[in-house]
Amino acid sequence: MSDQHHKAWGRKMVDYKEPKDRNVYLEKLSDMEEDRLKVQLENAKKQLPQSQWLVEAVADVLIAKSRMEPKIIRDILIECARGGETITYKKLGEKFGKWPNVRFVLQRRLDPVCQLEQDASRPMLSSIIVDEATGMCGKGFTQLAKDYGHVFQDADQFQKDERQRVFDYWKTH
Repeated sequence: MSDQHHKAWGRKMVDYKEPKDRNVYLEKLSDMEEDRLKVQLENAKKQLPQSQWLVEAVADVLIAKSRMEPKIIRDILIECARGGETITYKKLGEKFGKWPNVRFVLQRRLDPVCQLEQDASRPMLSSIIVDEATGMCGKGFTQLAKDYGHVFQDADQFQKDERQRVFDYWKTH
């Protein structure tokens, strides 16, 4: 992040113009505690209309953090799995707020869901979350599978096989 856009998160913002790469800011926002987000929101409101993008992003992250409980995400995924359906990252995220503002919050909230399924020795439920353009899981899924001890030669085939295992499992449970 450049000094031209801000000096320090949680402190005073220097430039409220929308940056070329919002993802840097969105990722930082998703890591902030609720109290710091509220301070950011109040500071950004003082700089309207120049800071409209930031006001919307902070508000979306605050709302998503309050609504996006791992249990709710898991329930949505199980419902999709029982129907033999995938869901895009975007569609899942939009259930909790404006995309892409909630993208990084979703990534962090998926971790406990994945861990719960791993601990219960169930197939990787996150295999049914796919990219809208490719229809495949993101790189994070492949890395997580390796971290959980899965061994495979072809990541795409592993995703497809794991997705089918998820569908088969949740049709009967």
